[in-house]
Amino acid sequence: MTFNRRQFLAVAAAAAVLPRTGRAATDIPAIEARPGHIRLVPPDVGEYSETEVWGFDGGVPGPLIRARQGDVLQRRLLNSLPQPTAVHWHGLRIPNAMDGVPGMTQDPVKPGEEFLYELPLKDAGTYWYHSHNQSTEQVARGLYGVIVVDEADAPEVDQESTAADIIRLALEAILENPEIIIQVVELLQQREEAAKAAAAENLLSAQRDFLQNVSNAPVIGNPDGDVTVVE
Repeated sequence: MTFNRRQFLAVAAAAAVLPRTGRAATDIPAIEARPGHIRLVPPDVGEYSETEVWGFDGGVPGPLIRARQGDVLQRRLLNSLPQPTAVHWHGLRIPNAMDGVPGMTQDPVKPGEEFLYELPLKDAGTYWYHSHNQSTEQVARGLYGVIVVDEADAPEVDQESTAADIIRLALEAILENPEIIIQVVELLQQREEAAKAAAAENLLSAQRDFLQNVSNAPVIGNPDGDVTVVE
C-alpha cells in the first residue's frame, strides 16, 4: 500500500490523538495494579492470616519510583484488578492528559488493559502516586506509592536518611501498630459526626429564621380564601 503526502499527514495526525491504551513498548518499565496479600500484624503479636490488598506490583506501599529532575519518566500501568483504575501523580506538574483523573483527563484503564504515562519531571522533591478511580476504596486497599525526583544538581548532605527512607519507615510503623489506624478512623468518624451535627443545627436555624420571618409578615386579602404575604 502506498500513501501520498496528504494521506500520510492525515494518518499521522490521527495517530497523534489516539488514546494511549492498548499495548505499549515492552521495554518501558511497568507497574501492575493487582491483588496481593500482606501481613498487617507482626507474628509476635499473634497468628493472624494475611490480608488481601490491592497494590502496585501487589505490595503496600507500591514500588519506590526514583528519577532525576529534567528527565521524562515513563511508566506503563497494567491493570490486573477486577475494576477500572488509573494513576494520579500527586504534586507533579505534568501535562493534563497524564494527570490520571478518570472522567476528566483520561478514560479509566479497564481490567486487562494498560496505559502509558509520560511525565516530564520539572521539580525535584518527594511525591506520591495513587489510584484516582474509586479512590476511597482503591487507595484504602493499598494502591499508593512514593516517587522521588532527585535534583539535577543535588547538594551535598550529611544526613544518612532520605525522605523516601523516612516515608517507608513511617508506613512500616503504621503497619506494625494497627492501633494507629484504629485511632485515625475513630478521629475521622468523630469529625464526620461533628460536621453532620453542625450541618443539622444550621438547617434547623435556617428553618426557624424562615418561619419567624413568615409569621411576622403582614397578610392582606380574604383570611378565609387566598392569602398573600407582603414581603
